[in-house]
Amino acid sequence: MLKHLVYNAKEIKEGLRDGWLKNEPPNYGLNIMPQWPDEERTHLQMYENTSEGTPISPVTATAEELARWLSDNNASSFGEMTATYEQWLAMIHRESAIGMVMHDGHIENGVESSM
Repeated sequence: MLKHLVYNAKEIKEGLRDGWLKNEPPNYGLNIMPQWPDEERTHLQMYENTSEGTPISPVTATAEELARWLSDNNASSFGEMTATYEQWLAMIHRESAIGMVMHDGHIENGVESSM
């Protein structure tokens, strides 16, 4: 299952200033998924949960911007599989996806199969 994380503006500014949030590979920020109150959630970042919740994207301001980045950069949705912009966007709005689905001997990533 993939999860997204939102940061408030103060945390982003402090994180970039203090160095714990870097908007560059390989980690694009923290190696954990902190939780913020709903009213403080202003930005998005995609995490995977196969490891210790490693970020797989930079911090973005909108779901559309995040979906575009994931699609344009062939971000992994399961192993070497990726997803389209529309698939990523739908999953972001759902806030989760299963890892993969197998049917008729064909494996689909969870982002693709849950549209």
